[in-house]
Amino acid sequence: MPALMFTATDPRGGTVSLTRDCWQEHILVRHPVMARHLAKVQETLTSPDAIYESKRNPASNLYFKAYTGLPAGNRYVMVVAHIKRGYVQSSFPVQNISKGGRLLWRKA
Repeated sequence: MPALMFTATDPRGGTVSLTRDCWQEHILVRHPVMARHLAKVQETLTSPDAIYESKRNPASNLYFKAYTGLPAGNRYVMVVAHIKRGYVQSSFPVQNISKGGRLLWRKA
């Protein structure tokens, strides 16, 4: 069983976990700007502004939440999660939600 950083429940009732390996060996390596934003990753899963199906992989969902003060003028934290496996695949800041495919859920 992989070591977990956290497990979060999304607004649709699904659970998504972030493994220590994904955080340390993928997100912090490929997206080091996220080092101070672990809490935002969890909050983006539990309280997103919108959830989209990934255009690249329909088995993955993209969670978006707007924040102020993100680097390089980015407006959202995006978390990519494989829904059937229930694990975060990546997370990084983005300027808009154009990476999203079909809208699955939106904050009321």
